[in-house]
Amino acid sequence: MKKLSVHHLCALFVLIFSLFIYISTVADTVSFWDCGEFIAASYSMGVPHPPGAPFYLMVGRLFSLLPIASDIGHRVNLISSIVSALTVLFLYLSIVRLARAYRGPERTTEDKISIYGAGVVGALAFAFSTSFWFNAVEAEVYAMSMFFTAIVFYLALRWIDIADQPHGNALLLLIFYLFGLSSGVHLLNVLTVPALTLIIPAQCAQFHHCWDYRMYYHPGDISRDNTRLTFSYLKDFNLGGNSLNCIDFMGSILVL
Repeated sequence: MKKLSVHHLCALFVLIFSLFIYISTVADTVSFWDCGEFIAASYSMGVPHPPGAPFYLMVGRLFSLLPIASDIGHRVNLISSIVSALTVLFLYLSIVRLARAYRGPERTTEDKISIYGAGVVGALAFAFSTSFWFNAVEAEVYAMSMFFTAIVFYLALRWIDIADQPHGNALLLLIFYLFGLSSGVHLLNVLTVPALTLIIPAQCAQFHHCWDYRMYYHPGDISRDNTRLTFSYLKDFNLGGNSLNCIDFMGSILVL
């Protein structure tokens, strides 16, 4: 059996510790605001207020059928506790990945303390911040939306390490698949798009899979309401031997 590294132990610690605290403090029944609406819609497979949250409701329906608590609201509330703990885990992993990019890989005990310590402190500080903890113990869409945001951002950082490998494209497809699923919870995940549009082209350029691009400015598109900036990518690029057309891949960006 392979021995767990300090990094894995720290990741396991932040996951279990945050999950324990969230489950210990989760609401036993319906709480205020939209929670009752989401619990009732999950149980009856109804439709909540626009724009709706179909993926959240399907997960909520599954949890409402589990015989783990007498109160239906308590069961649905547990969704937020579980996904919030996973969000803390992916935040820790992202911090460690960014710290390694800044400092270099850990070679000494001091390096491990600095990098892993930063990850643990940052993740737990976020885990028990007022707003995040509040949403981690009730049936709201924000906890699951933060989970999708955290995992998409981490997978983008993870893709940097394998961009030049044959399975690099598979991770990109997973990222955009999760991005699509997140739209069935809350549109908060749209905020990851600017980060992805910076990470992916920059990494492609590093591995010499870059393309020439120009930004075309269309005066006719300007109005008081919006400005359209169309990025036209003129070459194909290759990731792991699979050619992708950049125009189809990135498309246009609408700045509202």
